[in-house]
Amino acid sequence: MDQFVKLTIKCSVLFGLIFCFSCSAVKYQEDIIDYQEEIQSLRFRIQENAEDAEAIRDLGAIFFQVRRYYDAKVHLKQAARLDPRDPKTMFYLGLSAEFDTEEEQALEIYRLYKEVSRLSPYRKLMEGRYHWLTRSIARREARNLLRGPMTIQHSQIDQDAIAVFPMIYRGSEEQYAVLGRGLSEMILIDLGNVDGVRLVERIRIQALLDELAFAKSRYVDPETSPRYGRILGAGKMVSGVYNVWEDSELEVDASSWDVIQHELPFISSKDDLLENLFALEKELVMDILQKLGLEPTAEEQDSIMTYPTRNLQAFLLYSLGLEREDAGDFRQAIDFYEKALKADPNFRLAAAKNQRAASLRLIGGSKEKAKRVALKEGEETDEKAELVGERLGKLSNSVGVGGERRSPVDDAVNSGLFDETLPEPPPPPQR
Repeated sequence: MDQFVKLTIKCSVLFGLIFCFSCSAVKYQEDIIDYQEEIQSLRFRIQENAEDAEAIRDLGAIFFQVRRYYDAKVHLKQAARLDPRDPKTMFYLGLSAEFDTEEEQALEIYRLYKEVSRLSPYRKLMEGRYHWLTRSIARREARNLLRGPMTIQHSQIDQDAIAVFPMIYRGSEEQYAVLGRGLSEMILIDLGNVDGVRLVERIRIQALLDELAFAKSRYVDPETSPRYGRILGAGKMVSGVYNVWEDSELEVDASSWDVIQHELPFISSKDDLLENLFALEKELVMDILQKLGLEPTAEEQDSIMTYPTRNLQAFLLYSLGLEREDAGDFRQAIDFYEKALKADPNFRLAAAKNQRAASLRLIGGSKEKAKRVALKEGEETDEKAELVGERLGKLSNSVGVGGERRSPVDDAVNSGLFDETLPEPPPPPQR
């Protein structure tokens, strides 16, 4: 009797899953005529259950794809109220905000991608749009800053903000020219471990360099760093020069400023074997902090002394990835990040950058491109759902047949078919 009850329960779960997948599959075309059956079905579901968040969401997504943006927003907001943890709802709400030219609002929605399950296809879409909008806003901000007055009042400067500019390479071996980009990134990350320090994002600095047409020279001269740091509103700045002698010795001269307290820079000079680059960078950061009057706690020092990698070749490849990503060549950036990970599989920073570059390559660009990608991704996700439904249907036919010892529901769960539906994301931003 107990076995019969268990079998009955499992069958109920199984058929419930089949019904769920068969109901949720929605094909996204571009003409509302193509949606008549889906719209009718979804409206019937909503009529039966006014709190069917999935049906309301999918109806909103359809309206969005056929350019009925007001109707889309109404339905998506309603779906978000009913199920604030649904990543698809949040993604479409962000895209709706973009089409309303509310980029800052869209950015706040996309920012939640970190809280979305990595198994959800909408995490990558949200992440890509977040980073693309960040780049776009940074470029626009840089243009506006350069149109404004070049003399910045002290009241407009954030004393706790630090801008770290790419280091200048003074050597002749081209392979080390990108090292300054990775070195500056490491310094930026390590300085950010100190409580109270606010970092000027590297993307904002790069946008300013691009607008100043300095991208081709790869650097800002230390003598001009204070001027551009002030434009960014930073009270403290770091830049410098480096050289690699005969492929074996590294020499770095870093200049750091406190633009309000001191007119002249503090100089931190370090040299060591190139293979000791990572230890040298840590020494450099500690010296910069001391000269800027910043005293990290013991815990912060431990964080600073954490090595992202100890593999020089992996770091050079990572630096090349940064350079290509800054140039907008995401395909090649991915290639370099993946090579860095092959050289050091534990290089988590390279893994994170690789994921970001992949998301930018997928959905970076115009909002119209993002809409097309969303349509394609929606179709692929629904095709997977239909496949799951078909396979579950076949499994249901074998329940209790031929002395099968394993549960078909257990088989389905363990097969990986449900990977896309695991833990979902956070509530929408509060207004």
